[in-house]
Amino acid sequence: MSAGRTRPRRAADVIFRSRTFPISLISAGPGCRVPPFSMKTLIKEAGMRAFVMLLLLCAAVPVQAAVLWEQLPLLGQTAHVDQEFPDFSTYSTYQVHDVSVGAGGWVITSVTGFFTPNWANGIESGQARLNIFAKTGSMPGAGDNPTLGIVGTADFGISDPAVKLVTLGGLDVALTPGDYWIGLTPIVGFAAGGQGFHQVTAPIIGDYSAVRNPGGAFGFGTGWTTYASLSNGVAGDGAVRIEGRVGGGPVVPEPSTLALLSVGLGSALAFARRRR
Repeated sequence: MSAGRTRPRRAADVIFRSRTFPISLISAGPGCRVPPFSMKTLIKEAGMRAFVMLLLLCAAVPVQAAVLWEQLPLLGQTAHVDQEFPDFSTYSTYQVHDVSVGAGGWVITSVTGFFTPNWANGIESGQARLNIFAKTGSMPGAGDNPTLGIVGTADFGISDPAVKLVTLGGLDVALTPGDYWIGLTPIVGFAAGGQGFHQVTAPIIGDYSAVRNPGGAFGFGTGWTTYASLSNGVAGDGAVRIEGRVGGGPVVPEPSTLALLSVGLGSALAFARRRR
C-alpha cells in the first residue's frame, strides 16, 4: 500500500523484470492402474488381517488432482482489482473468467488466482469467495450476484517473487459439460492487508474476463464489464488455475502414496512368509 493512499483503486501498473509465464490447457489424465496381482492371491499370501489393514491405508491416503484449466500470469502488465473489502464494502470488486468444461464434466477440488505480491503480508491464510455461474453470453447476467458466492478458507502463498497465489482447496464441486464463469476473490480488509491486484494472462481464451463492483464506488457502474472500464481501455483475461478430476472417475494416488503402498504390501507379504 503506497503512502498517503486512503482507499482502494481500480488497477495498478506493476512492472517486474522480464519473466513471462506460458499458458496451457490441460485435461485430466487416465485413472489409477490396477496392481499386477489378483485380490485372491493377495489375501492368500498376506492373510485377511493384513489385507484389511492395507485397504484401510488405501482409503486414508491423499490423491493427486489434475490441472483441468490453467492460464498463467503474464508479468509486467497492468493488474486489476479483485478483492472484497470488509472495511470498504462499496469498493468490493469481483472477477470471473470464462471456462469450458469438456465431456465427462469436472469435479473441482481447488481454484487458484494469481495476484500481485506485497499485500496481505504476514497473512498465510484467509477467507476467499468462489463464484461459479453458468455462461449464457459474452458477459455474466445481471442476476449473477458475486456477493453470494461460496466462502472458504484459502491459502495465501508466494510461488515467485512477482506472484502471490490465493488458493481455495478442499472443494468438491461437480460441473456438467458446458461453459461457465469462475472466479476466486480474496476477502481482505484494506486496513489489515492493503490491496492486491489480479494479474492478467495471454492469449485470450474465449471471452474477456468480467468484473463487477456492486457498490459502484469505482465509478464504472454496478453491472458486469471488462477490464477496459478499469484502466487503459484494454480488455483481457485474468490468470487462473483449476484443479480436480474429470467426471466422477477414479482419482490418481500421489507418487508418495504409491511408494507407501508398495512398502505396506511388501511388509504384509514378508510377515505372512515369516508366519510359515
